[in-house]
Amino acid sequence: MAKIGIYIPDERMKDIEHWREKINFSRVFMEAFDRAIVSESALTNIKGKDMKALIERLKKETNGTKEHAWKLGVKIGREWALKCANYGHLRQIGEGEMKFDMPDSNAMRLLYCCYEADYCRTPEDEQAEIELERFGDAETYRRGFNDGFVDAVKHIWDEIKTAI
Repeated sequence: MAKIGIYIPDERMKDIEHWREKINFSRVFMEAFDRAIVSESALTNIKGKDMKALIERLKKETNGTKEHAWKLGVKIGREWALKCANYGHLRQIGEGEMKFDMPDSNAMRLLYCCYEADYCRTPEDEQAEIELERFGDAETYRRGFNDGFVDAVKHIWDEIKTAI
């Protein structure tokens, strides 16, 4: 039977030594290797021209969605920062303390909840909601919008922070 060597993290060696008598590591490796081969074989069957075409089509769709949302986020973020933002929120976003990077965080929610009286809904806001419904991937759109909003606010913060 052939032999190979594998590398493991140093901190896992204690576990290996502890279980050496009870676990057949060669069998564990072969079972994991067999599963990996089956998985790779399934993927290999769909590679090639069809896979490349699918990936390109989805990239274009996703990039278009995110780019559109990013542009709208920049526009609304700039308007908000210049006309409505309080110092605390502007600083928190500008310095990266408030990121809108979790699935349940959304720059639009900040605008609606904290600035309801000061921030008047614009046609762009309504358009953003329509776009969220129109695009099947609302999460990609949300991320694009949030990224654009944060980029615009950070840019403004960087310009004014030394003056305050």
